[in-house]
Amino acid sequence: TRREPSGCLPERHAIARRLQEHWEAIDLLGRAAAANGSYAAQTPFPHTYMDGLFPEWMLYELDREFPDPGAAAAAEAAAGQADDELGKTECEAAHDERGWRCIMDQRGGYFKMTNAAEGHMGPYLQALHQAMKSTYFIRFLEMVSGIQSLFADWTNEGNGMSQVMRGGYLQVHADFNVLPHGDGYHEHSMHRRVNAFVYLNRGWQPGWLGDLELWNKKMTRCEKRIPLTTHGRLIVFSTTDFTYHGHADRLRCPPGRSRRSVAMYYYTESRPYHEVLRHRDGSVVHHSTLYQDRKCPSCLMQVCRAKHESDW
Repeated sequence: TRREPSGCLPERHAIARRLQEHWEAIDLLGRAAAANGSYAAQTPFPHTYMDGLFPEWMLYELDREFPDPGAAAAAEAAAGQADDELGKTECEAAHDERGWRCIMDQRGGYFKMTNAAEGHMGPYLQALHQAMKSTYFIRFLEMVSGIQSLFADWTNEGNGMSQVMRGGYLQVHADFNVLPHGDGYHEHSMHRRVNAFVYLNRGWQPGWLGDLELWNKKMTRCEKRIPLTTHGRLIVFSTTDFTYHGHADRLRCPPGRSRRSVAMYYYTESRPYHEVLRHRDGSVVHHSTLYQDRKCPSCLMQVCRAKHESDW
């Protein structure tokens, strides 16, 4: 049986119900059906993004509950700390504070903070997690992606809040492919199939960078770049061992701002043979994040972009 995370607040249920009522009012399932026709045809792998799924009352409260590293950054900036050290200061200062984990891996996530501890979140962030694990939202994802029998991960392996500081980045990668300990309902391993990200970056400017980049299988072209400038944008994509994505150029956001998102991953009990790396005997290679070397220097360079993205 599934256990809810410790420390969860009772009011999250009412907030999650109110959010689902909003989704029903805007016909979220109808939007899913409309998106399904183009989802699988997107390059370099199936994906979509949608705006307007979250009402302003919800976004306002999420902004209040999701911390920016403002106070620490402002103090360090006033003290004359170098720009490229501000993100490090913010990340280190918040490590282990109410569940936050600071990652400073130059090969992977740099100046990145994650937090999957729902019990340390406010009621609106808890409600968002609950709603994104609900039967209704999972049905939405199944209709969008065409992948049936999805399960949310109630153990929150990799789920939760994430923020990348000034000067930070996330190298292009494919995600871990198997949840070895089950999803809170199933004790056996599950296959990761769909990623969903909600971006919470009110007032984000294009010059700050951080757009989600989707690269081709050979890592020679940045096929698509999805902007974060719309507050509350939802991005959904199917994940395999070859769905390379990230934001690999250093963020240029001001001190006290960070690239903020809430991530949720979804699983099935099996998957198509060709989607994953396999051993010689045909069994699935279980792996963690597969970081890639870009064979073209940057998604910011015209030469690295796909022809249909030449107008960036």
